[in-house]
Amino acid sequence: TRCVRQDNCNKPCYAFEQLVYIPYESKLIKPEMLTKSQVSWLKDYYKMVEKLVIPELNARNDTRAIKWLTDRTNTFFFGLKLIPLFQIRICIMFIIFIVCLYSLFLHVTSTS
Repeated sequence: TRCVRQDNCNKPCYAFEQLVYIPYESKLIKPEMLTKSQVSWLKDYYKMVEKLVIPELNARNDTRAIKWLTDRTNTFFFGLKLIPLFQIRICIMFIIFIVCLYSLFLHVTSTS
């Protein structure tokens, strides 16, 4: 972050400008402590991270870094709860696995 002069003020004023755009570690955020405006700010920040960083990663053809970045910026906000997209995918895969296992069990027990 650096201090920059704002031109849209009536008098001389300064604000902070973001220099580094990286997603926050969701494990370090207590979503229940965030206000709605903070959740909104976080969503906007993640959009900005993707907008600025992904083109640079595409230019470097770094698909692994793009996946890492999008996994962390594509979060679902259930109420005020942040749940990273990759965790949702893991839960869905686990549920599908359990359903398949259960149907296999039913098939084996019905043929016996």
